Amino acid sequence: MNCKTILATRTIPFSVTVLRITLCLCFIAASSLAHAANVTWSGQLKDILEDSGGAIYSGVALGTDFSGVINDGTFNGFITDGTTRTSFGCCIGAAVGLEVVNNEPLEGEDAALLNSLAGTTFGGGDPIDLIILEGDAFTSEGAGAKGSILISLIFVLNADVFDDDSLDNYPPNPDDVLITLFSIEEMDDQGETIYEALGEADEIIFAEDDFLINDAMSDAWFFPGTSGQGFFIIVWEDQKLVFLAWFTYDTERPPEDVTAIFGEPGHRWITALGPFQDDTALLDVFVSSGMILDSGEPPVDVEQLEGATIKIVWSECNKGLLTYDIPTLNLMGEIEIERIVLDKVPACEAAQTE
Repeated sequence: MNCKTILATRTIPFSVTVLRITLCLCFIAASSLAHAANVTWSGQLKDILEDSGGAIYSGVALGTDFSGVINDGTFNGFITDGTTRTSFGCCIGAAVGLEVVNNEPLEGEDAALLNSLAGTTFGGGDPIDLIILEGDAFTSEGAGAKGSILISLIFVLNADVFDDDSLDNYPPNPDDVLITLFSIEEMDDQGETIYEALGEADEIIFAEDDFLINDAMSDAWFFPGTSGQGFFIIVWEDQKLVFLAWFTYDTERPPEDVTAIFGEPGHRWITALGPFQDDTALLDVFVSSGMILDSGEPPVDVEQLEGATIKIVWSECNKGLLTYDIPTLNLMGEIEIERIVLDKVPACEAAQTE
């Protein structure tokens, strides 16, 4: 198990106290949760433990308002100081995900700090319970070593709130939370910490609504098990319409002596269009034929396949179930789709809370 030590300082009026909580974090699969949801938070930056310069939030002043979203199933999200927005996901490091920690003992100075922050009366050696959500992202591109940033949301609770490390203890009852912290840690391409800061999140919202389709769903989607095939999906949110182009193949390979002047004779291009509501899109299926490369002649022949439908139900911003039914050809099946790239996931998740 990979362990990580969170170091954070916070200046309290008339005194300076150092909070040092050693946590052993491990990734826990999103499928462990019965229902993934977005956690939206906001709060102020309170302490800067390290700032060597050159980091995303280098030079940001104490007291700056931060806000963000993290999905408790995918761990995708974003953080922003109102000027700079940083998207993150999962999982560059092993210490990323959702962790429930039961009865973490406090050192004396930790207890003093929590007492100052939350009005508690902890002493050294007293236990606390913790729930941690974390996501991360690379901060540089290209081959070789890359810099990274780790964003954490930490719920601190009394030790009698739960008795084990089960995910059944999540999400916490807001009345049980003593304080919620957010932390930012950025590493350079050598793995050295160049920025580390801590804030107090004073507003937390757990999304309760079902998933809603939004225009950030527009992207390239595929099923990894059939890489080489896939979907372009466009959502027109205002019109409540979804368009899909399915790049796939015939149900059987053509004979070896069948050739094409350009391209591959087994390729099939299918389109679909239809309305959506909440998390579900129901599309009519079309096949276009008759044209040649880069020419309007002969004109396209667009045929709607009788009774054929494609249905997509999204459960989160990077997960959907596509069901196709083409009764005239007795073709039907299900495809678990995900995005090829994750750039639009934070915008999709932010739209769930608007």
